[in-house]
Parts: sequence; C-alpha cells; structure tokens
Amino acid sequence: MSHPTLGFNLKPTQHPRAWTCTLQGTLGGTFLVLALTSCGGGGTNPPTNPSTTTGSVSPAPVPTTSIDYPHSLVVGVNGFQDLVLTPMVSAPAVLTAPSASQLLKAGSNLVLTQYNNANLPGLSVACLSGVGSTTNINSDINLGDYSQSAALLMSANWNAVDSVTAWSKAAMSGASWQGWEDCGIKPEGLPSPASTLVPNAQGGYSEAIYDGNPGTTFNVLANNYSASQVASMLSASGLVSTVNPKRSLLLTLRAYADTAGHQIWVEMGYPLTSSDPTQGFVSLYVQ
Repeated sequence: MSHPTLGFNLKPTQHPRAWTCTLQGTLGGTFLVLALTSCGGGGTNPPTNPSTTTGSVSPAPVPTTSIDYPHSLVVGVNGFQDLVLTPMVSAPAVLTAPSASQLLKAGSNLVLTQYNNANLPGLSVACLSGVGSTTNINSDINLGDYSQSAALLMSANWNAVDSVTAWSKAAMSGASWQGWEDCGIKPEGLPSPASTLVPNAQGGYSEAIYDGNPGTTFNVLANNYSASQVASMLSASGLVSTVNPKRSLLLTLRAYADTAGHQIWVEMGYPLTSSDPTQGFVSLYVQ
C-alpha cells in the first residue's frame, strides 16, 4: 500500500500574532472566539480564568441556555456522544461530556473557539486549548497555534449516511471540500480553512494542507490518497497510516447529512494503541 505524499516545508520560528477581538463572517462561517483578554490576544494562547486582585473580585460567569448536541463525534469514541454546550456571558462556553475521551475530560471543558456555518444549522466544531500545530497526519505546522478540534457537535437532525455511495458521488463530481480542523485558527491573520480536499474520478483524493494564511507566512503541503486507501478509510476497519512517525493513526472517513439534505464529511484519526502518546483529530469538511 502506498502512503500519502507529505511535502513538509517547516518554519523554524513562531510568527507574530495578529488577532482582533471579534472574528466572524470568514468564508461563510462564523467564529466564536472566547476568553480574549484584550484586542490582539486571540486564539493562539490558552484561555485564562477570571483573576482576583486586591480589593476586587471578578463576577462569576453567567450561564445562558444550554444547547444539546446528542449526535456529536469525539476522538476515540465509536458512534455518537451526547454533548451539551453552555454559552456563558463574558466567559468561555462550557462543553459538558458524559464520559472522558482522548481530547475531552468527563464533565466540564472550557471552549476556546468554535466554527459555525450559517448554512449548516445544528452543527459546530468545538475547539479547546491544546496542540494546534498539527493538521490530520501532518505535524510541526502552524507553530504557535493552540486551538485544537476536540469535538464535532451535531444535533439530532444530523445522521450517518452510506459513506461509500456518498464518496462515489463526490468522486464523480470532483468538487472541492474545505476542511476546518482546529476551527481554522492560524498563528497569523483571521481564521481560514485548514485544508482543501479534492476527490478524483479514480476514487482517491488530493488534499492541500495550509501552513499559515494566504497573504501571511504561507506554505502548502500535499497529501495524496489512492482509491484503495480511501476505500479502507470508508470501511469499518479504517486505514493505518504510519507515513509520519509522529502521527501514526488509524484514519476513518464518514459522511453525514441533516434532514434538509445538507451533507458533510468527517475524517477522524485514532491513536493505534491506548498507550500511544500521539493525539488524534477530528476534521470537518464542507462545501
């Protein structure tokens, strides 16, 4: 079995940060970036808790209405997991998980940022503070990014569909899909797609992985998968990828659709063993 082609072009140093307080409306999506302490202090740093200073106490966060996402996907768990998102006033949202998974702890998890698409209601990527310098099997890119996709939140309107049939249609179409791993956060500039995936008529695909943003420090890496490799990703057993020793993962590719007929793709990477320190990933692809 051949392996994807990796074209690493790594930057030796981290880049200056250039974030604003409100990030929204980028490429059809809306980004909720929380826990910013000031303009210019955005999604590349871990969130800070409210501080207590002499003579004053920060007010407790005020919760708003919680949102239930019963068909959510998390790394390391087969099937849906019921997650609850509680937006907060002037504080990070809280994502509550019924049990621990690789990137979520049981109970409350602070959300650093989200990717939402107005055309895809009931769907959201939840990113936590974590290792953002990886994109699927690629490592050591977007150095300085600390936003990590931890879960794909889906309402009950979203369900799995026949992935093999859906991929056959995607291959015939040849239309591109944008990946939003790590909520599109980069070390510089506004959020933008993490990658672009293009199926080919043979049943494989090529994926351009973006290290940085166009107009800033920008490199493109190429991942290529054959038809047989994609067939393995679509199967129940998945595809074992060891081409990058730092990211040895079991890869799966699945299609989901809502009751209105909108379709998405989700690629997930699972560590090959429970003791493997490699962190997995979940990546949403939309058109």
